[in-house]
Amino acid sequence: MSFVANGRDSRVIGLTEQLIGRAELGASGFSWSGNILPLSLALADRGLLLRRVEEMVARLTGRFELRGVNGVDLIVGRGPDGALCPYLVEVNPRYSASMELVERAYGLNVFSLHLEGLAGRLPEFSLGERLRDGFFGKGIVYARRAVTVGCTDRWIERGRRDVPFPGQRIQAGYPVCTVFAEGRERRVCLDGLLLHATAVYGEIEDEREECFGRTTHLDHRAHA
Repeated sequence: MSFVANGRDSRVIGLTEQLIGRAELGASGFSWSGNILPLSLALADRGLLLRRVEEMVARLTGRFELRGVNGVDLIVGRGPDGALCPYLVEVNPRYSASMELVERAYGLNVFSLHLEGLAGRLPEFSLGERLRDGFFGKGIVYARRAVTVGCTDRWIERGRRDVPFPGQRIQAGYPVCTVFAEGRERRVCLDGLLLHATAVYGEIEDEREECFGRTTHLDHRAHA
């Protein structure tokens, strides 16, 4: 969950699902594999959970006088009353990786929000009014085996981020890059992330391509 605060008051700006240990992305165990925004909830649960999250953020802000953008890790479960309840895991008083999706989904500039919060100003923003705008995801692609990355000069054009240098050696289990996807439904968004990851693996593990005047282990013909 992402929020911005001014030391007294706060605004929740994003609630995401964490992707953990996704084998399709080369991850295992509890390795962070990315996020999908918003958290997919039944309509009956959505409003109540958001109110409880906002109450939690208000208490944290007041107790610790938090300012700027902050992130909170939560586990969402059923409380004694049977309703969804957020259980606090940790508070990160800084920019967090899921905020990148907040910018993509809601058109907010997180750096500007941070500066405004430090100056005591909060945005006129209601997350409850923005939870029907589709799904936005980011996935962290981990190397399934040790690889030497080939040509990456067009990866940015393909929407990838955290791009490695051409010729960079990446050990198994280490991140290769970040991929993004969107969809009207969560399943479509997740499938898009996995499709992009498959394309990355096809390039770094199997093929060849000419790049910067030399031959590297990469080819896009399979994806043309």
